[in-house]
Amino acid sequence: MGTVCGCDVRKCEEKEVGTGVKVKCDCGTLRRSSHFFVVPHAAKGTRCSLPCPWFPGATCGGNYNNDNYRNHDVHIHVHPDSVQHVYIFDCQPDSHNDRHYIFYSDTDRVHHRVFHSDDDNRKFHYKYRDICDVDKLYTDDVHHHCVEYVNGAVQAQVENCTELQTDQAKTGLQLSIAQLAQVPSDKVSIVAVACNGRRLEFLETRRLATVPADISYYVEVPAGGAAAVKATLDAVSNTVLASTLLQGLAMAGVSNVGITVTSVATTVTSDNPATTPTTTTTTTTTTTTTTTSSSSGAGNQTGGDDSAVIVVIIVLCVVLIACLLPVGGVMYRKQVYDDRTRDISLLDRKVDELEHGLDQLDTQVELFTGKYQKELSRGSSQATSARGEQEKVMQAVDTYKKEARSFLQEEYTPEMLRRQPPIEATASKTSTALTGKQPETLQSRLWPTMPATPSTTVQSQKKRVEGLEKDMTALGGQFAALVKLVFPQGLPELPNPGIFGAMQPEPVNQSLEQESSLLKPFTHPLLTRVSVKAHGVLGAAEGQKDVKPFTPIPAVIVDPAGWRYIGKTGDAKGAGGAAGAIYDWLGIKKTTGKFPVEVHAHFNTHTEEEAETRAKYFAYNDGMHVVHVIGPKIRDLQSALHDLSRTYVNVFDEFCSIFEGPAASGRPTNQVLRLLPVSSGIFLLNRKLDRYMAEITWSAISLAFGMMPTAQQDVLRNSSIEVCIFKKTEYKLYEASLASKVALLAGDKMKLTETMGSVPKKYGNFDWIRNKNSTSDRLERLGCFINTAHALAGGGYTLPSGEAVPLDSRTTAQSTEVIDATAFLAAQPGRGIKSLRHDDLTVMEVAMKIQASGKATVAVNAASAYQVGGGVMSGGRHALEETWCTMSTLLPSLQKIQWQDKRSSSHSHGHLHQHIPVTSCILSPQVQIFRDTSARGYAFQEKPTSLAGVCSIAMFNMNSRVADSPLDAPHDFAEYCHQVKDKFRATLACLQKLKASVLVCPDVGCGVFENDPEVVGCLLGEAILEYPGDLEVVTTGKGAFFRALKATVEADPPHPLKETAASPPESFLRSLPKPKAKAKGKPHGAPPTVYGSAVESAPAATPAPKAKAPQPADPKAKAAPAAAQAAHPKAKAFAAEPKAKAAPAGDPKAKAAPAADPKAKAKP
Repeated sequence: MGTVCGCDVRKCEEKEVGTGVKVKCDCGTLRRSSHFFVVPHAAKGTRCSLPCPWFPGATCGGNYNNDNYRNHDVHIHVHPDSVQHVYIFDCQPDSHNDRHYIFYSDTDRVHHRVFHSDDDNRKFHYKYRDICDVDKLYTDDVHHHCVEYVNGAVQAQVENCTELQTDQAKTGLQLSIAQLAQVPSDKVSIVAVACNGRRLEFLETRRLATVPADISYYVEVPAGGAAAVKATLDAVSNTVLASTLLQGLAMAGVSNVGITVTSVATTVTSDNPATTPTTTTTTTTTTTTTTTSSSSGAGNQTGGDDSAVIVVIIVLCVVLIACLLPVGGVMYRKQVYDDRTRDISLLDRKVDELEHGLDQLDTQVELFTGKYQKELSRGSSQATSARGEQEKVMQAVDTYKKEARSFLQEEYTPEMLRRQPPIEATASKTSTALTGKQPETLQSRLWPTMPATPSTTVQSQKKRVEGLEKDMTALGGQFAALVKLVFPQGLPELPNPGIFGAMQPEPVNQSLEQESSLLKPFTHPLLTRVSVKAHGVLGAAEGQKDVKPFTPIPAVIVDPAGWRYIGKTGDAKGAGGAAGAIYDWLGIKKTTGKFPVEVHAHFNTHTEEEAETRAKYFAYNDGMHVVHVIGPKIRDLQSALHDLSRTYVNVFDEFCSIFEGPAASGRPTNQVLRLLPVSSGIFLLNRKLDRYMAEITWSAISLAFGMMPTAQQDVLRNSSIEVCIFKKTEYKLYEASLASKVALLAGDKMKLTETMGSVPKKYGNFDWIRNKNSTSDRLERLGCFINTAHALAGGGYTLPSGEAVPLDSRTTAQSTEVIDATAFLAAQPGRGIKSLRHDDLTVMEVAMKIQASGKATVAVNAASAYQVGGGVMSGGRHALEETWCTMSTLLPSLQKIQWQDKRSSSHSHGHLHQHIPVTSCILSPQVQIFRDTSARGYAFQEKPTSLAGVCSIAMFNMNSRVADSPLDAPHDFAEYCHQVKDKFRATLACLQKLKASVLVCPDVGCGVFENDPEVVGCLLGEAILEYPGDLEVVTTGKGAFFRALKATVEADPPHPLKETAASPPESFLRSLPKPKAKAKGKPHGAPPTVYGSAVESAPAATPAPKAKAPQPADPKAKAAPAAAQAAHPKAKAFAAEPKAKAAPAGDPKAKAAPAADPKAKAKP
């Protein structure tokens, strides 16, 4: 029914119908007028005389203005209610069952209705035909649009694609496409957004990687308008489309999505894409092949073939499904494995951050507590008023730390250790065996073993860590408020920002500026072998890709390892930064992630602090040589210099061990060390030091060069050291700082100024060298030592006049040896004349004066058995050994003995290494003294003085307050006397070896170590009585020491004391204190307390009986050995005398470090 009397009502045409009758279909007036002319289906001449019963009030045939058409069989019914509707009926008198009318309106809806009526009951049944598709007939009364659709498909690379699938994002896409198509937004519908890439490994930003995506949409337009909309969309470039899509997303509130359009396709369809399969007419050239059967027989024949094909396809599908099921299972397990390992890695990182925060919390609370207690002791009103708040916050801190430590130790650590695979022993040094594992099998790759920790436990622990982090943030607010309440101006010592407060540029700290300026003179001739490189240790600069795994590098690489990975678990997985890149290069992460057994064992300590400063070299393969090192946590400038210098010493020592001796297989082809600033970044707990790290690093390296023995310095002198700076912003800073230090060298020999290298006076004198212990005092003493190290490394120095003064420390070091008491050739009784006298000068001054008179002189150095040079290389207050090592060539000699048996043991391990045996001493011949004493500021001399030798003996420590030396004295007094006497016998053996005639001996061990001067003096006298020949002995120090010596030697008749029958003095009978917990400020490698016997060769001792405390008045009055009195009646005279109160002012041993000072170095 698309036509009426053969006239297509959708077209404006004039057509002849019947015999000479023309009908005009006026489409132009169709929607504006109620007039239309139609010829009925009935034959010509038939009139329709029926009324219009279906529309009461309508006029039949009364609207013809043209009389020529009145006689035609035409009825036009116009509905009186609306001029917008025209009802045109085909009236047939012989049949009322088929009444037709066409309904038009001024809208876009055009319908052709067919009435089926019953004359009796006037019931109407409607059917609807859509004039846009005359072949469709509808039984509902829905108005069907005469519209078309433009389908669009956008292919793009999308970042964070899952965000694009939200309703909010789809609204933004709808707005963007409507803007481009120039249609209302309600005409645009988003069909689907498909993300075609799978999620990659977990990213820190919690965003998905860029993946391909398809965006499908359609636009509804009126019929005939689809081509124009399509052309509009096709004209939009990919760039403009992407930009418009992003703008629409931003308007919809979606901003974390990136879109790069790759291709666009648009099509036109007549059916609604939302309800029917799309039949498209594409703009691209497509080939459509239509196959039509030529006969029914051919169709039947192909039907059988099609059935066979279907069966084959079904069979193939079943086989394919059977094959894909295992593959799907493997892929699913792999995905689950990746998800669980990713969650575990995230948990490990969060725990690392939590432990780092706890370290910072400890540091800041400790700093605040110390300052607060000082303010409280001064009676500060602010500190007093804040006492309640301080107790509340400290209680909250303790509760939080207890809760956090409990979680780490009882929940996290057991699970972490449970999921670590065991380390397999290996002796091979191939890249496979060195990691302690075998290559992965096909089964392990396809069906990996799940982590031992269940996923629910990991998620639970992760939530627990997040809760602890929130609690720490809240606690930080309370702590910050407390600090502000007590110290309104703030505390410069507290790290900024630390774990509390916002990130901001660090203000200049005047105290740190002053301390940093004291590091300017720290330099060393070996710095000329150092260069700065603008890349990481693997050769890649910032912004560049790392080298490929197993690529040979012509250098030894330094790895800034983390204790959690290389020490605690032995697993490299999870390590990041420079260390993570190195482990990728070594290929460790690609397998089970385990470090070599001996590497892990070297760093496997109970606490991280024990492992700090340790270093270990390992050759993984040709061109893959690594020195692993754990740097210290840096809290202040002084500890940074101390700990970093020892860290670099261990690194240099491991490097030198590769190239010492004859060439061996596996040695690196190039003698190059690639170093990096250790302990920067997250290890720098005090961010105020960040701006000074370049100066601290070069000063620590210079100090480390000075701490190396002569043999190791020779290796470094023939090597190339590259300090690699990865960040471009830091490269210029490190380069300029190194250039300024190298400029101070001006050649190998140090150039002196008019001050002759003397340290400055303070308070009008130089007593601060022995007495003061502030940070600036320690740094200036280190600067004084650096000058000595410079002169020793350069083989001399140059006077202001230009005259060169040579020094020869190599001859002394090469001739140095350990002399045991058994080498002493004693005579019973001793023969010869023994000349005894006491001098108030220092042992060095006395020795130089006697040596200048032409007598071969041996001086005694009261050395530490565990710390070479005492505190000279850490800035400690100067006593006898520090003075010797500052003003003479003695230090290289002591270093040789320390390093020849066990290399760097006192630095690399937590336990101590005793480099001086109990009954032996170190003989250093031809020691040159080239600087004045500490009382004269250590000024360089114009001409050095050579002694016949220096004998270094280590007395027992009997002072529990000394932090860096164990209580190693035997409890049995007879054994104590025997071993001390053997020390003096070894000293006299040195005189015999050098054929010297004069011994200059201080009151060794009677200072900080608190040995009884009368007992020690008596024992020295007994050893002298055994010396076969003439001997001149000059003592320095306490008068009681000399008086006991003199009384013993000059006793009449002279016969030695029987130690086994001797009774110990009350000073020896004090009870040894129990070990105390390790203090936080204790230096790395501090010795443990030793009870019961002397170290190493000392025999087992029996516990000493407890004695009553001595009386306050004259406690030493009864301190003389009882046996000495019994054997020597005349000894009562000196035994009854009280001890002298103090030594002369010029004696560096006169003033011992205060017992309360935790940084006091062990001095005999």
